[in-house]
Amino acid sequence: MTSRLIKGMFGTQRRRNETFLKLKCGKIHANRVRKDCGWYNKKGEKLGWGDLSPDDFLNIKRLLKPAELFIVLSRSDSQDAFVTEHSSIMGSLSEVTPDIEAPGVEYVAETCIYIITNDTIYMVDSYAPDLGVDVCVKYRKGSINVKKVPRQYVQRIIAEANAI
Repeated sequence: MTSRLIKGMFGTQRRRNETFLKLKCGKIHANRVRKDCGWYNKKGEKLGWGDLSPDDFLNIKRLLKPAELFIVLSRSDSQDAFVTEHSSIMGSLSEVTPDIEAPGVEYVAETCIYIITNDTIYMVDSYAPDLGVDVCVKYRKGSINVKKVPRQYVQRIIAEANAI
């Protein structure tokens, strides 16, 4: 199965592409779950970045096909970790290492905070029980049901998706 989640699909902060997921690169959202997070596919390739709201999480889950993964990293792990020189007050305009666009599966698995599939939203939590636990996370305007899973569970989710 060919994935629709391809490297750079959302464009850049200055040249945004609209996609089937209805997200735009550099999006700012007042009712956000995460601010300035990086979005990746199951190959560890960067799709884009921006704020994500509870509605975005639910919409992504609804629109993904089996074996497609939408992986979320924090700003520090998806942008700041790759900065080599601060050439601007805006972090997105700083000089970065070339692997920022595709740091790989291993890096994404070690640093992700959410993984969204077509049937589950996973929240990575080092203190979650081995088999995970279902919780409802409330935000200012809305809530999302997630399965909290430990870091070691992430490798299995990604490996299973890549095997299909």
